[in-house]
Amino acid sequence: PFSTSTTISYTITETVPVELSIVNMQGDLVCSLWKGVQSAGSFRVIWNGVNRFGQPAASGIYLCLLRFKDQTQTAKMIIMK
Repeated sequence: PFSTSTTISYTITETVPVELSIVNMQGDLVCSLWKGVQSAGSFRVIWNGVNRFGQPAASGIYLCLLRFKDQTQTAKMIIMK
């Protein structure tokens, strides 16, 4: 759980197109944190809890989706204000 921001860490083992996004529990896009090609390595991205319109996201459960190659990794996050 977090109230204002959280750090998302992930590792990519080869150079691939990557998409990192936040969706709500209905599957609607809240915001896109990264979309592009990344080299192999470890990365950290900070989500400041705002949606794609720059407004604070409501308290609740969200999913962080990391897509690369044919894989999707998911992590559940909770905003508590």
